[in-house]
Amino acid sequence: MARHLTGTEEMVSSSLTGGSSLRDNTDMQRARHLIETVEQATEYLWTQNAALCGPELERLNLLVLSDVDFWQWPAATKRHQAYEGGLAVHTAQVAMTALWMLETVQDVRKDLVYTACLWHDSAKTLDYERVRSQEPPYEFTNEWANTPFHEQERHVARSYADFRMHAHSKGIEAQDIDFVSHLILAHHGRREWGSPVEPVCAEAWAIHAADMLSARFLT
Repeated sequence: MARHLTGTEEMVSSSLTGGSSLRDNTDMQRARHLIETVEQATEYLWTQNAALCGPELERLNLLVLSDVDFWQWPAATKRHQAYEGGLAVHTAQVAMTALWMLETVQDVRKDLVYTACLWHDSAKTLDYERVRSQEPPYEFTNEWANTPFHEQERHVARSYADFRMHAHSKGIEAQDIDFVSHLILAHHGRREWGSPVEPVCAEAWAIHAADMLSARFLT
């Protein structure tokens, strides 16, 4: 686990709003072009799972990667990546950006960061559902709507719960489960933004920043 950093909030704020921000330099443009499609997201996520993760984590992450809905669902209904496959594209963008942001931080467990990124929105497949046409033959449209689950529980809590349950069953070490759990729970950044806890380490701040960047600038 990497050391905790002071001033990390300032680093994230700079990345989002000014200074030598991703928004203002060529790295943002590179990220925009690197992952824009489900095909690109598929290649990136599968490749990184094999390259970064040991056997136990790799098998655990297959639960997400082998879920057909994960590759078909949107990341949102309106605000970002609101199209079929948008969830996978968003997830890949978050993983790529977070890992890039942490390149200069010592002792980062890239396997755990990648795992947290992969699982952070995994329960969004329960948040949204396709809208059916109002006329016969009542076929599914290209529009999506929130489900009752979205109003009652939402994806952050369920993604965390699913990860912990499956990680324990796969024999992942307790300290690794706790660390990834924090990264998942903290990825919205603030309690008023739906985050049960706020980031307390560089990895959590990086994932939160990457999530914001993907949602606001890489849609």
